[in-house]
Amino acid sequence: FVNLAGGMIQNGYTIKLQNRERAAASLAFSVENLPGAQIEIVGHTRGDLVLDIGPDTVASFRVLVRAPRTALKSDSTPIVMKIKDRDREADADASFRGPAR
Repeated sequence: FVNLAGGMIQNGYTIKLQNRERAAASLAFSVENLPGAQIEIVGHTRGDLVLDIGPDTVASFRVLVRAPRTALKSDSTPIVMKIKDRDREADADASFRGPAR
């Protein structure tokens, strides 16, 4: 984790997704269980939280998640990362690390 100015804590994650379809996919990304979270997809210039993956492709995305220090109740906060398209949804459990309390 990284301590940022203004009392924010930042964690970095690498998200690896596989599109097994023959058409490109646009997937919405979100994080749950972390009040006040801000999400940045590194290198993503559109300003939204949509991950575009070509057909029959594996893609990696670097995601930065920032949260106020006050949102953390311990040095490891359980979070859920969600990926959605029009018809399906998948989620993965992860941890948001911060300073010891």
